[in-house]
Amino acid sequence: MAFVIKREWKTGLFLLFTCWFTGVSVAEVSASVKDSLSYENYCKMLERETRVPVSEIPNDEGMKYLQERIKAMKKEYGNDKRAYAAMVEQLRVHIRQESYDHARRLMITAKLTNTRVDDLEAVCYYFNSEKLKLMKELGPKNFIYNYLVAYPKFAHLKILQEAKMREFMNENDRRRHFLKNVMPYTLSYGQVADEEMLKDCFYVQMPVFAQGNVMAWISQNVKYPPEAIKINAQGKVFVSFVIETDGSITDVKVVKGCNPFLEQEAKRVVRCFPKYIPAWCPIKKRSFRTTYTAPISFRLSSPPHLPDALSMSARDLL
Repeated sequence: MAFVIKREWKTGLFLLFTCWFTGVSVAEVSASVKDSLSYENYCKMLERETRVPVSEIPNDEGMKYLQERIKAMKKEYGNDKRAYAAMVEQLRVHIRQESYDHARRLMITAKLTNTRVDDLEAVCYYFNSEKLKLMKELGPKNFIYNYLVAYPKFAHLKILQEAKMREFMNENDRRRHFLKNVMPYTLSYGQVADEEMLKDCFYVQMPVFAQGNVMAWISQNVKYPPEAIKINAQGKVFVSFVIETDGSITDVKVVKGCNPFLEQEAKRVVRCFPKYIPAWCPIKKRSFRTTYTAPISFRLSSPPHLPDALSMSARDLL
């Protein structure tokens, strides 16, 4: 998820804090015997799963931390009716742009050379529409609970989308897409991934900020270092951290920095995160340790000239 947050300071300066949470970055991937075996298992998994309709996918009634997830969503949206209206409207309004952005991202990451972005966009648009349809079927009554326990159905739509997109790729692009866009998100990257492991990477429900709106929390807690203000230090700090199976934050590191004062503040803010609700896989019925990177941008500007646009966007695993 990407967040841009504005905070006014008594000094008359403004801080723009950008935090983009993504899965741990992976270096250039080269094909190997292990990759080939994993790819074969991946194809088998897709062939098997595409024969299963979404209606046959059971709900995850026994989700660990389910009540905590419900509370977090209520903190963010207020109640079931508001959550339903907001999520349906957001998906309905942005469905076309998000479909294009996702398709383009897949093309660029895997450097697909024989695939048309328009074809992938059409597939994404169709399955985003199916997601919207499924969401509307849940309805506003008890929406938050119903949405969370229905997560496996939404995850299965991702697998069906994946299989459909491959129909528009030649074999070379299919392998590149697998190595660049799928394998980095398996739960045991670098080993031979079996069929269930490759299914898991579509099903894992990502960690949730238990305090509700993470943007509001960051806005209240981040501080532009006075030393950095004095020397007009600005830039981007890449911080990696781990969300443990109990939701705690560990192993906070600066992957790439720009200024010692900004690096120190970026690490401090990440270390101060309240406990997350950890990642959960309904197939394995257990939580998972998750690694993230957060590019945090610090920029100073003088009022009343505010940026033209403050953006918020979200990035799915796949």
